[in-house]
Amino acid sequence: MARSRDEPRCRYGPAVASAGGAQRVTGLWWHGGAMAQKCCLDEIAGKAWRRWRLKRRDAVRFAQLGQVFSARIPEASWLLQVFPRQHVVRNEEDELMTVARAVVVAAGRGRRMAPFHLARPKCLLPLLNEPLLAHLYRALAGAGIAEVTLVVRQADQPLVASVVSEGLAVHWVTANDDGGSGTAAALGLQEIPGDETCLVVEGDVWVDAADLMRLMASLSDNDMAVLVDPLKEEAPHDWIVADVNENQVCGAWGHPREGEWRISGVYVLTPAARQALQQPRRRGVRVPVGGMPHAEYDIAEVINTLLDAGGKVAACRAEKPVMNWDKPWHIYQGNLWALHEWGASHQIDAAPDSVIDASAVIRGPLRVGRGSRIGRGAIIEGPVIVGEKVVIDDYAKVSHAVVGDSSLVSHTAEFLGGVIMENVYLMHNCELYGVLGHSVDIGAGTVCGTLRFDDRETPHRILGRWETPKHGSNATYLGDFSRTGVNVVILPGKHIGPYAVVGPGVVVNRDIEAYTEVLLEQQWTVRKWGPEHYGW
Repeated sequence: MARSRDEPRCRYGPAVASAGGAQRVTGLWWHGGAMAQKCCLDEIAGKAWRRWRLKRRDAVRFAQLGQVFSARIPEASWLLQVFPRQHVVRNEEDELMTVARAVVVAAGRGRRMAPFHLARPKCLLPLLNEPLLAHLYRALAGAGIAEVTLVVRQADQPLVASVVSEGLAVHWVTANDDGGSGTAAALGLQEIPGDETCLVVEGDVWVDAADLMRLMASLSDNDMAVLVDPLKEEAPHDWIVADVNENQVCGAWGHPREGEWRISGVYVLTPAARQALQQPRRRGVRVPVGGMPHAEYDIAEVINTLLDAGGKVAACRAEKPVMNWDKPWHIYQGNLWALHEWGASHQIDAAPDSVIDASAVIRGPLRVGRGSRIGRGAIIEGPVIVGEKVVIDDYAKVSHAVVGDSSLVSHTAEFLGGVIMENVYLMHNCELYGVLGHSVDIGAGTVCGTLRFDDRETPHRILGRWETPKHGSNATYLGDFSRTGVNVVILPGKHIGPYAVVGPGVVVNRDIEAYTEVLLEQQWTVRKWGPEHYGW
């Protein structure tokens, strides 16, 4: 490869250790500036096989160094095409090793997600009309993970098994959902050889593949790496928070009064961290004075166990939002954020067998799934994603929303924004905004309030605790298989539980529990009336 005279020279070569007659790449020595780094990487592809005659497995490990460099040197992206994509970390002997396995913990009951907690596990909640787990599988595959151990409740396994695994090899472990995320993670890790470093992800997390790769690269000589997300406008007492000093985690705290970094539920565990996970020192995460820990064992507590034993925990700051779907408004927030991200790069995307009527008004990005119809007089204010076999017609209006498969929005119905899951019916002058669960049936004239007289956000009661979300607080949340009669009025921020029925004319001014029927009692005054009242 020709070089100009003023270009820095680069010395490079693999540091090879011999073990049992087989060569093993243990490092790379080189020097020079950014240009020298580029020269080095540009030459490895053609010479890793020929010049050093490495075995395929060792050449792959050697080439994985490019993933660390390619984040800083775009020209090194060829490494991700020439060699299989598995990420590399270093152990105590400075030996290169790949992180190829992950444990996904999805065994919780998801009670804070009410009214969307009974029909499905949280990992199957829809994000842009796909299960959240499908997005996680894609991110894991994109980060080089080859095998996933999925920890679920036994009752949920048939549902979760229906999610396409994006080419990943998936192994199943069933767990008791009362033990907490730490217990479930420890159970899943027992299926992986104890000398392997692996990724552990909570199943209700939406994370980008690039952040997973950065997390694995950040492990270095630490015992554990944690992906942290800035709290920004969120309150620290709503989350498990990391005390971060530069690139190190100094402690994990459960629902503290102060904090800047939220633990996102994504970890890389070395064998030392895995051993610490199997030997918890306390049940819940450490809390400040005056706090009260939960009885369940949370995986975040392994951070404190390692630090108490003199270990080191790396903090990797997420570059894209990492969303934990823990409460109902997270469905709204996650879908709206992803929807606008999609809308920034799309216009009109219609499946070949879909129909958009000439009289429909389309403002903004729109995706229409197979067999769907945007009919006469429909008004679409994008970005909007419409699933398969959906009908929006007869002057109905849909704004900034994700509409699930087989749903019907018709006859001047209006959906002001949010998420409509599968098989939902909105008709006859209704107006709604928020999250509507699977097979919700909205009666004619049902409306929801979106603005309070005091212009404030509505607090929500989650397992007895009042919380006020920054976005989606005034939205309406209707659980799966719920129904309303005609002329129901739903005040801002109210929850209607799954399998609940709200009768005609009811004003919903409080949350309605699951498996409940609410009917309006009327007091009648009955008297005789006829022509005699007109003088006959």
